[in-house]
Amino acid sequence: CISNIQKHMPEIPIVVADFGLSQKGIKVAAESGAEILTGFWKPERKSWFLKPEAVLLSPYEKTCWIDIDCEVVAPCPEIFDYAITEKIALTPDHWAKRRGRAHWATGVIVVKGKPMILKEWATQCRKERKRGDQEVLYSIIGDSKDRVNPMPMEYQWLRLDLKYGVDSNSKKIIHWTGPIGKRHIRTLIKP
Repeated sequence: CISNIQKHMPEIPIVVADFGLSQKGIKVAAESGAEILTGFWKPERKSWFLKPEAVLLSPYEKTCWIDIDCEVVAPCPEIFDYAITEKIALTPDHWAKRRGRAHWATGVIVVKGKPMILKEWATQCRKERKRGDQEVLYSIIGDSKDRVNPMPMEYQWLRLDLKYGVDSNSKKIIHWTGPIGKRHIRTLIKP
């Protein structure tokens, strides 16, 4: 929610990527003071494959992408400190790794400029051969940290952690994954 980011970090400019927003959604985002990034969504493509393209279009030197199913629960402007040249800052996804899938979670990412890994990820996402954007990135970098600046889990606490009783008082962002998470997010945005 835009209001949560504004509540915890009022000085941070917000850009909303239009991956098929309704006119009402665009109006609400614009009225909240967010910039709207438009012009690249195609209804025949799954929206999560557009994430790296949207980040590449960011007008800022440092960009933090936060998936729409993430909830900012505490101030975290220091997240931009993880943006370093030619790397992508990510948190580990130990749940996916246990299932033999992607090691890095992509619900929250931070970059400085336009690193080559982001460009490669966008190119591969255009081909849409994998389950999701996270799996596409994993097919490029695997478990390697060579092109990744690891961030602590507090910057993307996963819903499954909470489900299984793993919590932290220092978490900054919760990623409410899956259909259960989507239902939870809807309860947060209903007036």
